[in-house]
Amino acid sequence: MNAVAAWGAFLVVLLAGWSLGVFSLRAAGVRLPTGKGGFCFGMLVSAAVGLLFLSYFVFLSFRLGIYLGQGTAWIACGLAVLFGILGGKSFPRESSPEPLSLKSRTPLQRFALAGIVAACLCILIACVLIPLKSYDARMIWAFHAKLIYASGTHPAPELLREGFVIGHPQYPPLFPLAMALVAAIRGELYEPAMRMVAVLFYFAVLALLLFELPRHENRWGFLLVAVYALTP
Repeated sequence: MNAVAAWGAFLVVLLAGWSLGVFSLRAAGVRLPTGKGGFCFGMLVSAAVGLLFLSYFVFLSFRLGIYLGQGTAWIACGLAVLFGILGGKSFPRESSPEPLSLKSRTPLQRFALAGIVAACLCILIACVLIPLKSYDARMIWAFHAKLIYASGTHPAPELLREGFVIGHPQYPPLFPLAMALVAAIRGELYEPAMRMVAVLFYFAVLALLLFELPRHENRWGFLLVAVYALTP
């Protein structure tokens, strides 16, 4: 298995999600902050939003009898990039404070930021090097993604069998769909690249909190974000 190609597949899905997110946020009139870290914030949030929309469109295609395969996955991602191009090259922006700046921060706030960075590094290392052990992750979310990839649709036939008791078909499919897209682009399963979808959403939520909480609670905002980042 070519791991480099699998990570390339994740980047393709990431680009598609980011492009569709740019289009969606511009269409909704969302204005993102400028300043230090604003570009990373925009990329993370738009990629997560766009990936949710992309998964939803794939889910709707199942209702039309279209199966998910390598060809349809490339078409879906290509259309998402096209929407991003039509949506424009940049976000409408507004001036805002720079919550990521270390200037005039207290030692406690800097310590909290260091904890956030450490948590992000640990998450990335765990995603790449450590196999899944959590029951929900292995037996539900990743399992559903593998079933969607193998069957090309949702719900997979296995989930409709009464004796198939571990599938939990009532779980929402958008997150496994995004993971299945990564596998479909490559044409084979590669779990670390598929799991990076979860890391993307973790980083996107972290970015939202990091830009909003310190603006409303200057003293404890960074510490509250660190608590979220370090929560198992």
